[in-house]
Amino acid sequence: MAERDEGDLLTGEDRAFARAMRDAREARGWSQADFARELAGRGFALTQVTISRVEQMKRAARLGEAMAIADTFGVPLSTMTAPNAAVAMLADVLDRPREAFAAMEQFRIAAARVGYLWHDLHRDVGYAQRLRSELAQTGELDDEVKAMFDEHQTTVDRLLRFDPVADAKQAMVDPDAIAELTTWRMREE
Repeated sequence: MAERDEGDLLTGEDRAFARAMRDAREARGWSQADFARELAGRGFALTQVTISRVEQMKRAARLGEAMAIADTFGVPLSTMTAPNAAVAMLADVLDRPREAFAAMEQFRIAAARVGYLWHDLHRDVGYAQRLRSELAQTGELDDEVKAMFDEHQTTVDRLLRFDPVADAKQAMVDPDAIAELTTWRMREE
């Protein structure tokens, strides 16, 4: 059974979304079939025929579909339904380098702070080991102090396994992997 033409029922937002979807898809060099595969890879099944009908404004995108499509393009749904969605999407895309630069600047500052702390950590580890040895020799190493040293050593061991440069490189390739890695590290605690 053929889908009926809903074109007469589309709102201005539906039409803006259809144009924005087509423009964003074409800007990425994706055919409608490529786009359907991209959506399927993200766990959302939308056929090439449905994509075509939405782009031709014969059918409105359902809310779930529209949300998945906006997410695939990395823009807010409200951007894709704006009266001048193409300009809004362009503004969003043009703003990304500024956001990336700001994030890199924050990363650079954080990396410098980590460097100072890393230097202090190596110095402090040697001091803690000497102090523990001295306390053990004098008999002053009670269970409470021993537990503090053990907790310190556990934290140091975890820090030594951490590789922020590798994590940063991985984040550029697969941002979701870093979220999974961070979750795994928190569970490890």
